Amino acid sequence: MIHITGSIERSFIFPAEPAVALEFYSELTRLAEFLPHIEMLEAFPDNQARMQYESKELGTYTIQLVCDIQSVVDYENQIITIKPSRPKSAIKARRVGLNATIGQGYFSSESRFIDLGDHTRIEYTLALEAKLPRPRSMRFMPGSAINRIAQAITNGRMHEIANGFIEKSIAAFPLWLAQTVDTNTQIR
Repeated sequence: MIHITGSIERSFIFPAEPAVALEFYSELTRLAEFLPHIEMLEAFPDNQARMQYESKELGTYTIQLVCDIQSVVDYENQIITIKPSRPKSAIKARRVGLNATIGQGYFSSESRFIDLGDHTRIEYTLALEAKLPRPRSMRFMPGSAINRIAQAITNGRMHEIANGFIEKSIAAFPLWLAQTVDTNTQIR
């Protein structure tokens, strides 16, 4: 088995007060658009979703992780928590061809919104974990070597996901704000 695990912490300044920032980041389907390597497969009621992480590693190996998640927004404490949820239908870890593997992944995130007046500092953590079978083409490599390589790659991908999320979400905010103001949507 390949043990994939990675986490990252970031802090960034968002160009709006906390109530507006919290509202912008509270919709799970919108957040998926900002996450590199991750796509929304299906949205469910109660801010739950099935997402898929997919990445081609070392130019050869395709890794797919299906993650069932739920977003919980705590408006009082200004925290958004995304945590693994019970899978709607379990994904059995399996090899898919010579150079690919797929399985159930576990994605979690927490964002804390800190008031800076007209701006908000967001302290953001991400974590991803999974256990996958080795692709057939890796069967002769030592497990410890595979796990070291997987760890290094996962850490790199976590940086890409976190940094991409921050950049894309900040870039998308002005359009969302203009549409929200145009439709007189109430912000909590």
